[in-house]
Amino acid sequence: MKNVGLVLLVTLLMALATGCSQNEDKLNLLFFSELPTEVEDEVGSVITKKTGEDDKLQLEFYPFHHEKITIELAGRNGDIFFVPQEDVKNMIDPIAFTALTEMADDQLMNGVPLEEFKGKDPDTGEWQVYAVPVGNESLLIKEIGMTLQKPLAAFIPNYSEDKEEALELLKYLTNN
Repeated sequence: MKNVGLVLLVTLLMALATGCSQNEDKLNLLFFSELPTEVEDEVGSVITKKTGEDDKLQLEFYPFHHEKITIELAGRNGDIFFVPQEDVKNMIDPIAFTALTEMADDQLMNGVPLEEFKGKDPDTGEWQVYAVPVGNESLLIKEIGMTLQKPLAAFIPNYSEDKEEALELLKYLTNN
């Protein structure tokens, strides 16, 4: 009788794990901002212009809460995070975030000072940019036709399995 219960439990856990992993093929963008969920279609169409595929995209919109971001990072959810610039300053983590220095140097980040988005790389000791500004002048915000009261910043967590694709998309979205 115990074996039947154990087999059922293992089967249930496997089914649950399989169901939870269905979104792994998608590029997941998490927005923690004032953006309403109603702009999801517009954001999706802006991204589809670059990628050509909307079935590989997952967008999630949340109000900004440190706790929710922490939960998503701990759960290894999300390939690109968009958070208010004023809050990302306290979140910079050179171990957990992907360095975006080359991208920031290439685009000069629209005149926004990058000092607040830097951290010291623990391996090299060099200062790197770990988040980039996404303000009203960025392609993403202009294309969806909104004006943000609080500009955003974006970062890519190190655990992302699609870092190269996420980096290319972030370069596109932050262009002006």
